[in-house]
Amino acid sequence: MLPLKIFSHIPIEELEELYKKEPFTKQARRYLSILEGYRTNLYPNTKRISKLLRVSTKTVRNWIHNWNDYGPEGLIIKKQGGRPSTLSDEEIFEFISIIELNPRDSGFNFSTWTLKTMKDLILKEFEQDLSLSAISRLLKHNDIVKIKPCPMPANGDQKKKNSSNKILAIF
Repeated sequence: MLPLKIFSHIPIEELEELYKKEPFTKQARRYLSILEGYRTNLYPNTKRISKLLRVSTKTVRNWIHNWNDYGPEGLIIKKQGGRPSTLSDEEIFEFISIIELNPRDSGFNFSTWTLKTMKDLILKEFEQDLSLSAISRLLKHNDIVKIKPCPMPANGDQKKKNSSNKILAIF
């Protein structure tokens, strides 16, 4: 492959500012790839940049071509399509407000939310049948962290209590 040359559409300082102020990681990686090219006298080592950013060399070359053709606007991520959510924004807000509370406080007969219990809740409240992976993505998009419950031994059984302490000490 022929070596690529990056066209200097903007000064390096302005490109560094774009990179530093970019809140989205995917977009910042694109700016960083061009910035690395600027730092190597506008002849980037696409293999090194691809390893640094953990993307393919073809992707880096595409970013460089987009930069050369359109400047900084060529790197802006367009809105990607996909299937729209089956729950409306109001339903998502209501769902999140329900699961932020302890299930027992909301009248349920369990103490920990699981994906399966959330699925049942959505089916009952909103009459939508979401998959477990869809619920997981919904939680992730709304910055809700899933924690896995860790069962603790009963207070009265001293053998179980001592054995669990040994297991924790190993790690």
